[in-house]
Amino acid sequence: MSDSAQIVDMISGNDFIGIVPENIVPRYCQHLFPQKDRIIDFMNLNFEKECESKIIEKIQWYPLDKIELG
Repeated sequence: MSDSAQIVDMISGNDFIGIVPENIVPRYCQHLFPQKDRIIDFMNLNFEKECESKIIEKIQWYPLDKIELG
């Protein structure tokens, strides 16, 4: 995907935003997501309380790799 195509997706709202945990500053988090998904914007949900439920219903979660009971 070219830079211009990414810009069009961002402007039109068709890009993806990576949701990161509260204890991670949402900047330069590309390493936390699959490279093929080309996620370049990141956010914490705790800063978006007024629209959190609308955001949550749109989230596409990645499948868990492994679940362990401690």
